[in-house]
Amino acid sequence: MSLEEKRAQAKKLMAISRLSEAKALFEEICKEERTDADSWFSLGLVNGALNQLPHAIQCFKNVLMLAPESADAYFNLGKAYLVSGYSKEAVACYRKALEFKPDWTPLMIELGNILLRRGELTEGLKCLKKALEAEPENIDALFGVAFALQRLERFEEAATAYSVVLSKQLIHAKALQELTQVLLTLQRYDEVIDWCHKVQAEQPESPVAYTIESRVLLIKGEWQQAYAVLEPLIKQYPHSSAVALAFLALCQRTGQEAEAVAMAHRVLSSGSEKDPIVIADLNYEIARILDRQANYEEAFKFAVAANNAIPGPKFDAPGHDAAVIQPSIATFSSDYFASAKRASIATDSLIFIVGMPRSGTSLLEQILDSHSEVAGAGELSLVNMLAQQVYAMTGGKEPYPHCVKNLTGAQCDELAQQYLDSVASLSKNARYVADKMPQNFIHLGLINTLFPQAKIIQCVRDPRDIGLSCFFQNFRHEQSYSRNLVSLGQYFQQYQQLMTHWENTIDSAMAKIFYEELVTQPEETLQSLCEFLDLAWEPECLRFYENPRIVATASNEQVREALHSASAYRWKHYEHHLSPLVNALVQ
Repeated sequence: MSLEEKRAQAKKLMAISRLSEAKALFEEICKEERTDADSWFSLGLVNGALNQLPHAIQCFKNVLMLAPESADAYFNLGKAYLVSGYSKEAVACYRKALEFKPDWTPLMIELGNILLRRGELTEGLKCLKKALEAEPENIDALFGVAFALQRLERFEEAATAYSVVLSKQLIHAKALQELTQVLLTLQRYDEVIDWCHKVQAEQPESPVAYTIESRVLLIKGEWQQAYAVLEPLIKQYPHSSAVALAFLALCQRTGQEAEAVAMAHRVLSSGSEKDPIVIADLNYEIARILDRQANYEEAFKFAVAANNAIPGPKFDAPGHDAAVIQPSIATFSSDYFASAKRASIATDSLIFIVGMPRSGTSLLEQILDSHSEVAGAGELSLVNMLAQQVYAMTGGKEPYPHCVKNLTGAQCDELAQQYLDSVASLSKNARYVADKMPQNFIHLGLINTLFPQAKIIQCVRDPRDIGLSCFFQNFRHEQSYSRNLVSLGQYFQQYQQLMTHWENTIDSAMAKIFYEELVTQPEETLQSLCEFLDLAWEPECLRFYENPRIVATASNEQVREALHSASAYRWKHYEHHLSPLVNALVQ
């Protein structure tokens, strides 16, 4: 058989998926004619299809030695790297492919999504915007831009972008689900329900929009209406993960925990659900129900399964320390605060509640909102948005937080006024507005620069309880450290180091609220807090669970219950599982 006949035969075998035979023939060809770039390329594709990725990678490298400007070879090399778990190398290959084929829009979108998964959010957004410029009607590019804006916590822009996606393709379940998360963050609950009704009218046979409506009604405290929406779906869609998740969220109210868990088990065991985030959510919900039932061993197993199901990069403790913690300590020194420009806009109306997630920030905010002179604003991303602006405002010469020291007094005033304008509608004419974004602990240096008269309240809780509670909670993209007990301990150590630094440097009035004292000695603890805030004591603070205000965080159920100590020292039920966390806490 001649070389040409072998090539033709190998391609026929490849076309009819007789891959092992095709591979053997292509290997013969490449051995005889080592400069045959096309045959090396085909051999790379066959190796990739056979999941023989190291061989595929070498084949595509051989192609590039012979044809260094082959965009297709760079793309397939990148794809092989990506499947092998080498996303950094994949990104480099995709960038090279786009150098030689700059109008390859699907590849731009794929590259943008990979960058987002790697946490390179700004670069990912740039890539996706470029794809959208090339094809303004491309739904994948539109969705990618919206998702990138959401990850960057530019929630108003993300809401607009997701709305554009749905206006062009109303039946886009993922866009509806992500828009829901964004609008809940923005506290625009009725807007979510309006979108659900639009989708239901267009696609009445799909359960997704109904389950989202049910879950939003539950967040609003309207659980009977939520169940009325959900009940017909439970029998109609017994293997729907969306229905199972909504049922799990509602079942404690309806007394149907066993039925909801059984439904979730059916979904998981069927293997029909492929989305790892949904699989994780099902496991998280089962774990929480088993925990409530004091079935701690089984609960922990499902929590482990949930965290293991979530894809994405692991928490890089040294990297986070070098990129976030140490720069903050170095920038916001005592010398900085002695000489820094500050905002001249005098306001003592702001409270910033900070702490580790699951430390009691939502509970404390709900209590304070029950006081007539405090308005709870929820978890606002405003400070993080201001931090992102500082870099551009100061000329882009130094990254944040180093660039903060280059702010002028006028720029500080501009940033402060932006924040005040944004919260003005949330104040309800109260004396204080309380921003309870826990992650603001990273930005207390900037907060003190812009609002030196603000009150800072730090929520403190036993780190073992914090770690355990975080481990049972899906924080989605935001907190990769919560998926591993060791990284939870490492993150807490970094948090503690930075909070100690703030206590020793900033001149804002600061108070600590200990969760264990709050739930066991509530009146004494809260009276002391009112004194700190120069507020008269109001007994309504103890009846915060009667407050009709909506809370959309993970603690939305807890804030509707009277204070109790059931969650204090919960870690003791799991003590023999927590040695990785405890060891990391003491290192």
